[in-house]
Amino acid sequence: MDLNVQTEFIVLYSIPVYPRIVGLLEGEYVVTDDHYSGLLNIFADQILNRISSRISDLIPPLVQSGVLIREDTHSILAERANHGEMLATWELLFQLPCRKQEWFQDFMSTLINLDLQHVAEILDPDLCSSK
Repeated sequence: MDLNVQTEFIVLYSIPVYPRIVGLLEGEYVVTDDHYSGLLNIFADQILNRISSRISDLIPPLVQSGVLIREDTHSILAERANHGEMLATWELLFQLPCRKQEWFQDFMSTLINLDLQHVAEILDPDLCSSK
């Protein structure tokens, strides 16, 4: 293996940007809940139309909770500048499950805190009825 490639891998491995991948590489059992990602896929069209105009409001709390990182934010905002709010919202939805295992709960809390409970109810009516 090329020394430069090894060095790049070690550097990337030492920055836990993708905790699930790091866990797998370290031999840990990594829990993934594809159910929540599946919900996003099923209801994506309904969600997109309701949150695309609020993407600037969604990003800061998601960064603060660790669901998104700065690079995700740059990617989302670049998508918005180059292709509009709808594609930026797709990028946001795509990035949600990548960084943190509890991403869904944090996303739901963010929606509720931003008075987007009607969107949260689409994804999990039971959670919203208990709040």
